Amino acid sequence: MSGITLLAYAFFVAAGIGGIAYLLHRTGHGRPAVLEEAEARRLLQERTGGPVAGPPFVTEAALLFALEDGIGVVRAQGRFPLVRVIGKEDVRDVQARARRLTLRLRGFDDPRLVLRTDDPESLRDWLAAAGLAEEAEPR
Repeated sequence: MSGITLLAYAFFVAAGIGGIAYLLHRTGHGRPAVLEEAEARRLLQERTGGPVAGPPFVTEAALLFALEDGIGVVRAQGRFPLVRVIGKEDVRDVQARARRLTLRLRGFDDPRLVLRTDDPESLRDWLAAAGLAEEAEPR
């Protein structure tokens, strides 16, 4: 292949990818999913097969529900909600930082879950009440 052919090929590939991204954005398919509490609760009940009790903890992009043996996380993954059940034995470490709380998990499929919130310490306390983190140090 000559240099000009390769350059033209790269241009058309970049233009094609950019055009697809633009069309997805203009047609509304690039928007993240909007999570409603009732819909998230229903999805989690379908996943676990049991009732989900108690109010959820709401973060910027996820809803967390306390379960009997862990938590249920419903978060937006593009246009679609992603439901994940995290057991007490799945959490390796919990780190609170400015405006986010990071759960380091034992599984290799998604080893880290970052939850963005205005108050990571209250989220850490909520996780401690659910049995997934140690109690936060006194403030």
